[in-house]
Amino acid sequence: MKKLKFPIFILTIILFITCNIPPKKISVSGQAIDAVTCAPIENAHLVLGNYRATGTGYSVDVLDETYTDANGNYQFEFKNASGSEFHIAGKANKYFDTDIYDNIIPEEKHVNNFNIHFTPIGYVNFVVNKVDSTYNSLHIAYQGVYGSFTMRVIDGWNKRDSVIIEMKGNQNNNLSFGVGKYMNGNSIYDKLEEYSVYCISNDTISFVLNY
Repeated sequence: MKKLKFPIFILTIILFITCNIPPKKISVSGQAIDAVTCAPIENAHLVLGNYRATGTGYSVDVLDETYTDANGNYQFEFKNASGSEFHIAGKANKYFDTDIYDNIIPEEKHVNNFNIHFTPIGYVNFVVNKVDSTYNSLHIAYQGVYGSFTMRVIDGWNKRDSVIIEMKGNQNNNLSFGVGKYMNGNSIYDKLEEYSVYCISNDTISFVLNY
């Protein structure tokens, strides 16, 4: 029995050391840039989070946050945290919010480089002139920054109504319009049109619709 004491003692020391090894530092750096012009974005606010799976979804632990410098550069340095994935969310003036999910390698000497792309915001002021008084419903469908289409509805508009919509700046945006009238409690669309509108970043253009 005495022969077992030494191996057990050594095993205890090994487990103690292993359990008390400090987590490795992870370095993440890169640049915040305009998704269209590739120009650097100064003072973008970036938050690094660790997403952990729970029984009902995900929980988020904020590991670090920072602002980009004059050249759009940023850097995170944090200790390794267990979780399912890492997530960098960003906000910048005159840009849509953005986020990235990527593989961050938890090695102290490895530098993870990720450029974060921000899509600029442009504005379209849709001015609707009512020409035919029997039309009373207008649907505007436009492609959002993440690719999906969003619907805006103007019901019972007056002779001249307008609605301002945020769209992707410095690029073409796909639009479709449907104009209808209520008949027997149902909205019937008899005009469907599609357009492509170029929006300028941080500027508002007017788009006139005559129905």
